[in-house]
Amino acid sequence: MLRLRAAHGQVFSVIAKVRAQTQNTEIRAFSERAMKFVNTHMSLLESTGLVTRSALH
Repeated sequence: MLRLRAAHGQVFSVIAKVRAQTQNTEIRAFSERAMKFVNTHMSLLESTGLVTRSALH
């Protein structure tokens, strides 16, 4: 669980960077949807209780 959550955090960072740097409206909209999707997954992983915040740092 911890590795999967950490990987989602890395992907989230990349998507956020793309969103911040693009001026293409379609890419921006896609990245916003992707961020919501990945954020939901991270929340679900954290809700298992098997992922601690201290382990992610």
